[in-house]
Parts: sequence; structure tokens; C-alpha cells
Amino acid sequence: MRTIRSLILPLAAIMAAAAGYWLAQEVQDERVTGQTVADFALRDLDGKNRALSEWRGKLVLVNFWATWCPPCRDEIPLFIKLRAEQFPRGLEVIGVAVDEIDAVRVYSESVGITYPVLLAVDDAFAMMTAYGNSAGVLPYTVLLSPRGEILSQRRGAFAETELAELVARHLPANRSK
Repeated sequence: MRTIRSLILPLAAIMAAAAGYWLAQEVQDERVTGQTVADFALRDLDGKNRALSEWRGKLVLVNFWATWCPPCRDEIPLFIKLRAEQFPRGLEVIGVAVDEIDAVRVYSESVGITYPVLLAVDDAFAMMTAYGNSAGVLPYTVLLSPRGEILSQRRGAFAETELAELVARHLPANRSK
């Protein structure tokens, strides 16, 4: 009997982890795709209020993350690289940190985040729910059209090629002069 009990707990843990991974990677709340999102204003790392509408007219990738979230930290270099490559074509990346300002500031400086980072400690989960993440999973990323409509949403971290392909589908073609 003890042998069966000793197997049940690890098996249950593995099943729970697999279910969590599946939820984070695959489940999307499609009810908001195509809808125009509500504007929001949050403080940046310098204490300045920044509104999402400030970036209307651009393709905007909004990434909800936290310093204590390993998958969030893993994909931040992808966002830095993608923004460097695609900013001239109209992409902006906005990081919405669900964390304390001191931790975010130290982490942002240590990895060289080059895109705007906004702080959403108190309102983060309400915002994520409004943007289609009712489970509150981090990281959570939303791609917005230049008109502010949700084009795509993702719970969990991106792979580099997957992220690049998603953005490339929505950016205008390169124009040679």
C-alpha cells in the first residue's frame, strides 16, 4: 500500500505540471481576438504616465511579465532583438511588469531592455483579464493592430522563430528604395 501512495503523489505532480504547461502554451481566450482594447495609462520606470494610445498607428506587442517568472525572463531577449530588427517597420514592444519598481528597474538595466517598460502592480490582473488572460498566466503577450485591435494573444513564452513569424505576418513588406 505504501508503494502505491509513494507513486501517486509524484504522478499527480507530473500530471498537474503537464496540465499547467498545456494551459500556458495552448489555451487562448479567443473571445477578445479582433476586439479593440481599452486604453490604459501606467507609469514607466521614470514615473511618467504612458497611455497605450500613445503607440496607435504602430503594430504593438504588449508583454505582461515579472522578474520572478523564469519563462518571462527567458523571452525578454527575444523581444529586445525583435524590436531592434522591426522597429523601423512599425513595431513597438511594450513590457508591462507585474512586479515592484525596484526589482523591475534592476532587472531591466541588467539585461538591457530597450523598449518601454510600464508598471502594473495593482491593476495587472484586471488588465490581463480585459486583454483575454482570465487565468492570469505569465508571461502573457498580446499583439495589437495599428488601430488597437487584438490580432493575437499568447499565454506562455514564445520560441524565437514563432515570435518572428507572428510579427512578420502583420508588418508591412520591406520596401526597397
